[in-house]
Amino acid sequence: MATEFKLPELGENIEGGDVVRVMVSVGDTIEADQPVLEIETDKASLEVPSSVAGRVAEVRAQEGKQLKVGDVVLVVETAAAGSDKERPKTEARTASRPEAKGGKAKTTAEAKREAAHKADATAEDAPKPKAEPEREETAEEPSEPEDTAWATTARGTRVRKSADSKRYDQAIKEFEKALSLNPDDAEVHANLANALINKGSYDKGIEEYEKAMKLNPVNVAVILKLARIHANMGKSDKALEEYTRAIEIKPADPSIRHALGDLYVKIGEYDKALAEYAFVLQKEPENVEVVFKTGYIYETQKKYSEAAAEYEKVIKTNPKTPGIYSVLGNVYRELKNFDKAIENYDAAIKKNPHEAGVAYNLGVLYYEKGEYEKAIEELEKAKKKQFKNSEVYLLLGEIYSKQGKKEEAIKEYKKVVELGSADAETHKALGFVFAEENQLDEAVNEYKKALEMKKDDAVVMENLGHVYYKKIDYNSAKDYFSRAIDKGRENADMYYKLGNIALKEKNMPKAKEYWEKSIKLNPANEIAKKNLALLSGGS
Repeated sequence: MATEFKLPELGENIEGGDVVRVMVSVGDTIEADQPVLEIETDKASLEVPSSVAGRVAEVRAQEGKQLKVGDVVLVVETAAAGSDKERPKTEARTASRPEAKGGKAKTTAEAKREAAHKADATAEDAPKPKAEPEREETAEEPSEPEDTAWATTARGTRVRKSADSKRYDQAIKEFEKALSLNPDDAEVHANLANALINKGSYDKGIEEYEKAMKLNPVNVAVILKLARIHANMGKSDKALEEYTRAIEIKPADPSIRHALGDLYVKIGEYDKALAEYAFVLQKEPENVEVVFKTGYIYETQKKYSEAAAEYEKVIKTNPKTPGIYSVLGNVYRELKNFDKAIENYDAAIKKNPHEAGVAYNLGVLYYEKGEYEKAIEELEKAKKKQFKNSEVYLLLGEIYSKQGKKEEAIKEYKKVVELGSADAETHKALGFVFAEENQLDEAVNEYKKALEMKKDDAVVMENLGHVYYKKIDYNSAKDYFSRAIDKGRENADMYYKLGNIALKEKNMPKAKEYWEKSIKLNPANEIAKKNLALLSGGS
């Protein structure tokens, strides 16, 4: 049976985030609570576990794209109800507790370890405070632990590990109760911090992590969690402090250097990131994730040959890496090695025939080659695969515009507006097509929308001047031409038209000035030369 796994609630006031990493591929078998997605919100980076188990039939989430709570992440083929794959019910277990007076009492550490072990039990197994006089223990009636710090911690740990995010409040209460009994327990402070962070209470979570660190300054796991939270909250300096502290404790640990490299990438210090990744690869030469990230940095730096070499290493080590063929195809496209690009795009499609992004990338490739019909074919495939990326429609609009198919171009650009993705460039393109079709009022409307979004765009100002000139609204034309010139725009046709407007205003010196500038920018402007000659002959 096909089951959709949707993005669950991520915390208070968090509606969604950007997909950093998809951790599974089509055909993979996953278990419930297995992390399948890494998502970055405006407050934290989180690993999202699946609530269903089975075989991945479809991956809807795309790296670099946004997901909202409730959006489908995966489609999973699950076992039919009642099948032999169902998880057996857990029978009640006897809960241990410190022995009564005269027996051997457990130490706090032993009790905590036992509690942590029991934390994987079901909610029915949770230890409960003793409400009745002690009875003789039997298999039917297990003994219950006293309400000690370790027992309360066990309840909190069990609740925190539950996939039901609504139970974080209960976990927080349990950990706070445990701390009231033993306020110097660093581990419980860390568990409380985890629950608070998962709930979305980041400031309180940070406070608890800091308390845990004061009690146990060499707990690298806590230091790294605190570093990641600071990084995701944009506090890069604090994150660097924590990573530096962790490296002082474990200087040879590649995982710390990996995390530090990720932070340097986040803040744009790519050379420092490469140095950290190089350290990791000395220890772990086949760490595919770090090799991939190294390639990503080179790609960002437009060092496409170096990026291609790293991505080829990824394929050699793990050809099942999600998205690698499409990424490599993009790099070869930048290198204008179109054959290699197509080869990798084809490989990406074979791995996932439903991946619309690859069809879009192929469309871009054929557009860059000037093979417009093939580009249209691939872009239409992307649309049929429900690729809701406005870039598809923008590119189709541009192709149709170049082909002189103005009506088709307008249709595609309007689709971008319908999707709510229209930016200044979209409105500028629509304005241009409307102007070409002599739909002047529509052109003015679109250009003004573009100018609202990008107030200093001199090209839009000039284009508005041309449209108003066509509308014989010379005052508006003159105004927008002048604004474009003030922004540094230079264009022979614009100066020619300004000369004509000056002539109509009987401002002969200005007309002469503008026509001279027009001829300087375009010596082949014979009309401007003729007008200038007539003006000079009559003066």
